[in-house]
Amino acid sequence: MPNPLPGPPVPNITYLSWNIQKLGNNTGAANLPPTQTQIIRFIALTVQYANADVVAVMEVVCGLGAQIMAWLCAELNNMPGMVGTWRGRVSSRQDGGTTEEYIVAWREQAGTLVLDDAALPGSTTLSGVVDDQVLEPLFTAMGWNTPAQREQFYYALADSGYIVKGWFGAGRARTETATWRMSQQKWGELSAAMPGAAVVFDPAGTQPPAPLTPAQLQDLATRLVEVDILRFLNYGERSPYLATFTLGAGKRLTMAVYHALGTSDPTRFNAINVLAMSLPLQAAARDANLLLMGDFNVKATEYGKVCVVYTRTTQAGATAFGPRIPRVATTVFAPITGAPLNCANLLPTQKTSLMEGYYPEEVDVDNLLANAYDKFFFHGAGPGPQEVTAPPAATVVNLLQVITRGQPGYDVDLARSAMIFFRALGGAQRIADAYCGAEKMVDALHAEVSILYGKYNRAANAASTPGADGGPPPAKSPARTRQGQALSELLSAEQDLEAAERSLDSLQPIQSFLESGATECVGVGTALAVYRWAISDHLPIAVTLTA
Repeated sequence: MPNPLPGPPVPNITYLSWNIQKLGNNTGAANLPPTQTQIIRFIALTVQYANADVVAVMEVVCGLGAQIMAWLCAELNNMPGMVGTWRGRVSSRQDGGTTEEYIVAWREQAGTLVLDDAALPGSTTLSGVVDDQVLEPLFTAMGWNTPAQREQFYYALADSGYIVKGWFGAGRARTETATWRMSQQKWGELSAAMPGAAVVFDPAGTQPPAPLTPAQLQDLATRLVEVDILRFLNYGERSPYLATFTLGAGKRLTMAVYHALGTSDPTRFNAINVLAMSLPLQAAARDANLLLMGDFNVKATEYGKVCVVYTRTTQAGATAFGPRIPRVATTVFAPITGAPLNCANLLPTQKTSLMEGYYPEEVDVDNLLANAYDKFFFHGAGPGPQEVTAPPAATVVNLLQVITRGQPGYDVDLARSAMIFFRALGGAQRIADAYCGAEKMVDALHAEVSILYGKYNRAANAASTPGADGGPPPAKSPARTRQGQALSELLSAEQDLEAAERSLDSLQPIQSFLESGATECVGVGTALAVYRWAISDHLPIAVTLTA
């Protein structure tokens, strides 16, 4: 029997997750005219270096997401030998003080990687938010392309009770969200009436710019139910951004990128677990494939943190989202790695962020990695035609090595791009200021140590004074206590002095190097200073899935 003809090649798709610190603000394009946005080139070169097909960028601020995304896709599409066409989407701006956006860009190739326009509640969507990306199919079909038409439709939904603005706080601190959310009551009504539920506009309220067909009203109801009633747990809480792709021969994968609140916010553990309640994420874990990635701001030592379990409840015809009653607790990540998402943790303990401070040029690059904040969680569809597989671990793209001459993986284009951007942002002056500050700190600590040394000597002399009977000094006395306290203060100040002197010693060669006008880093200490100040305190993470 002759061998069967080979089937189409199995595509490998590489996904890149990257928290670029305050992109668009003090470390991004806002400070530079378009001709000088070297940060965009650095991102594009990193995407090319990692051979990524999809890149998700977090912490885009100042409302520049659309401009940065356009620059990035143009830069990628202009790279020699690039196969496919880079396209991108930008999320709505998050609520909270930072009003962050996400950027997702992908290298579209027919038969390999295409955005899935049939996905619900949209091909891309900010979870829990009713926005243009959820309603774009309807807007396109109706020809509602002007801001006025779209605003009228949102107010038609609001007047009919389907969408609301959320409120947080009380009194003068009470704050309204910028984004529309599903009404809990209407979500409950539509959800209970599915399938076949349809939106009904209140004749006494604002009406859509044009009447919708029964099929459109049903499709709208389905999308609104899929948006869900998941609420941020506080005003600053962020929502994941979802994008659904068709891979290879029709396989579907939903990718979600998430930037949790900072490490000082205790609610982030509860909020992370609420992600697992998302209807689109549950559907992807049940029927297709799911990749959940991003910066979760949870250390490996915090995996046992106890969280409150939230739920959707319906009582006396009213639907609500909130903590389960009676209260139930679980550990952070439990509903992600267990039911209902059942995702494998592809980055259990790998360190993905960078140390603070300044270090010697010859420091071991592995010693500069800090907490295991970033995560990749993956759930494959299992055996069958929808199966997508993943390796046992994701990969940290250590750009400190990539931009340091002589290190493994060194890339001269990336190295020079990083240095150009660093200098454009006043990097040399930044290091000079840091050096001046370190000098002042060393001088101040020298003076403090001298004072504390004298204090300790006086306390020690007092503690060694013979007792009232002329015998040896008592082993326990107020004088002995003061001596111990003085010694503790002295040792602490000496440790601070040693650290400041190490920082000063490390800064000196970095400063000399930058003053020389060099275009590439020749030491890891300089690479850390350049990357951490100009780019981010996180490294990009990559994983390759086989479809």
